Amino acid sequence: MSKLIELSDQKAASLSGDESSHDPHVAEAEASRYVASTLVGREFYRIWKRNDARYLDFPVMTALRLMSLTYISHGMFMALNNGAPLVSEKVKVWKSGPIFPDLFKAMQITKKLRVKKVKISEKERRNRSVTLYSNEREFIYDVYRSHKHINSPRLLAYTTEPGTPWNDAIGKQEYISNESIYQFYSNLEGDN
Repeated sequence: MSKLIELSDQKAASLSGDESSHDPHVAEAEASRYVASTLVGREFYRIWKRNDARYLDFPVMTALRLMSLTYISHGMFMALNNGAPLVSEKVKVWKSGPIFPDLFKAMQITKKLRVKKVKISEKERRNRSVTLYSNEREFIYDVYRSHKHINSPRLLAYTTEPGTPWNDAIGKQEYISNESIYQFYSNLEGDN
């Protein structure tokens, strides 16, 4: 599999933080922090709309593309942050690929499967105080920038080809464990 994203050593260090600053109390607070998939999906949509929606030759933001970008960013974030997830929601195994159910429900989609809007989910509404940290926003932007010219079918292939957590789980489990996503993307990072 090709490299999914390339980050400079400095960028990776800023995302993972200094090893000496790992406080168990901070880790516990971070583990209880709820970050909705809709929040991450809306950030990808916002970046696309602001930067690339006006270009006719640019890939449109389809439901498949938005879901794939959210899933890839979740995995890459865990690989760079010792398994700490970007998204709190479990990843469901659907026959077409990995999905975040809340994000799927929140997308307003046209007949051509293009995303018109990502609504605020009920879970996100209940946890309204949670916003993306600046390093998370920067990371999402970097993932978007490095994947923006990859079409939706190819992005989906990154998440479903043999050896991926989805491929290992299809037909066996309802959800993909964060541990298997972390292991997979950590191995990819090791190849960079």
